[in-house]
Amino acid sequence: HAHREIKLGDVVLDIGANVGAFAEATMAGLSKPLANPVYNTTKIYCIEPYAPHFKCLTENMAKWGDRVQCSKIALAETREVTVDTCTNPKTDSTRVLDFQSNAGITFQQYVETMNIDKINFMKMDVEGYEYQIITPDNYKYVYSKVDHIAAEYHTFTKQQKADFARFREGVLKHTPNFQILSVNGVDITWDLYNQHFLDYYNQFYIYINNS
Repeated sequence: HAHREIKLGDVVLDIGANVGAFAEATMAGLSKPLANPVYNTTKIYCIEPYAPHFKCLTENMAKWGDRVQCSKIALAETREVTVDTCTNPKTDSTRVLDFQSNAGITFQQYVETMNIDKINFMKMDVEGYEYQIITPDNYKYVYSKVDHIAAEYHTFTKQQKADFARFREGVLKHTPNFQILSVNGVDITWDLYNQHFLDYYNQFYIYINNS
């Protein structure tokens, strides 16, 4: 089964942390059964490139001390990337709100910079930029570092459909244990290689188990 809950003591990577709702729910939820939250040994690395969101994120996560590390960067395959984190994943156009030029850092560079040996759980929700993060060129390295992945994928636009087709052939075809669910929780893994999949679905969740 590709699903796996976050456990006490896990190392978690939250890509597209926004203002910290996922990280907060994780830390608070794991602390709840304990008499003292200080015993929550879980470590979360949050990535959020959009400046206003990042400011709120750091404020919201401050109470967890060094157990939550926040980075204002964008994961991409090249440094020469221009990021607008308020891009609407449903269209090819972007809203110019807070563009950051040369904001990219690769997954491997990030992991090595942060000195992360192993990631038990990775959550990814980046509104269409997901194709920059796990690619046919780097998926073996990502899988060597990450045990479980829960990611939102988008195929609203023609470009995203083409990107997903490459991801399907270059990554998923070589991934032994994964599951795809529609936004309403239906298992649609069976439909992956049918044309109907790209024609019908435009947003879905992929769960990958590398453990």
